[in-house]
Amino acid sequence: MDIDYLLSLQSLRSITHQVFNSLFLFTTTFGEDFIIMSLISGIYWCVRKQSALYLLFNFHLGNFINQAIKITVCAYRPWIRDNRITPVDSARPGASGYSFPSGHTAKAMAVWGGLAVYDFKRNKPIASFLLLIILVVGFSRNYLGVHTPQDVIVSLILGGFILYSTYYLLIWADKKRGRDWITAGSITLASILLVFYAKNKSYPLDYIDGQLLVNPQQMINGCFRGCGGIIGLAYGWVLDRKLIHYNETRGTWQTKLYRYLLGMIGLTLLFKTFPSLISFFISPPKAAFINGFIIPFYITAIYPILTRKL
Repeated sequence: MDIDYLLSLQSLRSITHQVFNSLFLFTTTFGEDFIIMSLISGIYWCVRKQSALYLLFNFHLGNFINQAIKITVCAYRPWIRDNRITPVDSARPGASGYSFPSGHTAKAMAVWGGLAVYDFKRNKPIASFLLLIILVVGFSRNYLGVHTPQDVIVSLILGGFILYSTYYLLIWADKKRGRDWITAGSITLASILLVFYAKNKSYPLDYIDGQLLVNPQQMINGCFRGCGGIIGLAYGWVLDRKLIHYNETRGTWQTKLYRYLLGMIGLTLLFKTFPSLISFFISPPKAAFINGFIIPFYITAIYPILTRKL
């Protein structure tokens, strides 16, 4: 049934002469890391730090769990399962590795859903629009032929659970001194366990025309990156609570805009340039961990320290 659904969407693409491809390629970017982190950075540095922290924890906890499920289930992409499926070519570079569950949908749920329930729950028009973004991102993954319906549905359910869990985790951490360290330590332990699991489990080694369908090392690197991300967030969060005490509300709107644009230069370099630089010096798993770690740590600790007086 899932393949039949994707074939129906594929027929729709053909009938409409691919006219909607660009639209859904655009909407799927609302589940991509750079767009999401650019938004969260602005909220953290200039608007409401606590809200941004909620979104960051949603994002990284969701990504962590998503990676764990992917390497456990090891579900192939739709076009591998059935060669009648032909995904949109431009969507394939962002759809590597295993299929289940959908990472784009999980990330969209974590951030746009987080905004809907945390910041705009009393503003129904905005909350409804944000929830619509999630559904459109999920549908775009089906329309582009890179995910099955169950990939998307499970991500939505998982994302809802994470929204609920993160909300109460942050409340719990605020109620008693030292709980932030307990949280960071637990995250570190869970990350060590995931890395151990990823490196030591068995993976399917299927080939087509002499080419390995999914390289296990790619999935291991993804786990390293996911662990780096949640650890970088945890310790950036603790560092701010103990030492930095970043005040995002200070300054005029012009000052805040300048602060955001200046910070975005660094964030863009970390996304676009830094990964290729460090890949020359260290192994891919270590590079993946550092690439994951540096983004949330930059947002929550490095840039706030550099701009405490800006």
